[in-house]
Amino acid sequence: MRLSYFLFMCIGALTYGQSVNLPQNVKDFAEILPKGYVSLHALKEDINGDGKKDLVMVMGVEKYEYIEGTGLEYEEVWKIDFEKQYRVLAIYLRNKKGSYDLFTWSDKFILTRYSPAQSEPLEEVYFTKKGVLVFKYYKFMTMGSWGVSSETLRFRYRDHKMELIGYDYGEGSRATATFDKYSVNYLTGKYKIHGEEVIDEDDTVVVPEQLSWHNFKINRLYRLEEVQSNGGFSYDMLRFWE
Repeated sequence: MRLSYFLFMCIGALTYGQSVNLPQNVKDFAEILPKGYVSLHALKEDINGDGKKDLVMVMGVEKYEYIEGTGLEYEEVWKIDFEKQYRVLAIYLRNKKGSYDLFTWSDKFILTRYSPAQSEPLEEVYFTKKGVLVFKYYKFMTMGSWGVSSETLRFRYRDHKMELIGYDYGEGSRATATFDKYSVNYLTGKYKIHGEEVIDEDDTVVVPEQLSWHNFKINRLYRLEEVQSNGGFSYDMLRFWE
């Protein structure tokens, strides 16, 4: 079972993503979208700190087919065409003429759904007052699993690159109410492990809260183009503590 899952994940990682032809220069969001793609998230923020608003867009191809005959009258099941679950991130910087030039893009970065029973993983894409571009995910299954997980990635523009400066990962179970969090700061070379307190129905502490800090070595910061998901499932490459 574990071998089959491993092979499935490896094949997904190799095949996930689709080569798209993005325009090198656009006047607005509408000109970015390749044929057949829709906008999932769009931001207009000053990414590079030059005082001009830039464009950030997450786009995807999502096709759904409704199927009946599940044996349960109240249950609606959607069959997802996973081979067409491509998602693309594109960032355009505003130039002196007022249009936008393609700065960076990736078709292997944004996470997607990998099961009809999975919730939409991408919760938010936003830009903070401190100049940080944030991608926030939350994943759970509506059937077949009690597990939940979350991932948050933080990027900052520096020296003509979008660099990963922070990564948060959490995993737990809705059945046991347990949840462990890992928070990595690539600027300081430190990461935190936080195990949340678990109490029972009588307010008795079953599992005490645990918190620890650790150091790690880093030679340089990851560029956005280097951060690739494992077939659209998760950012396994960032979880060095496992």
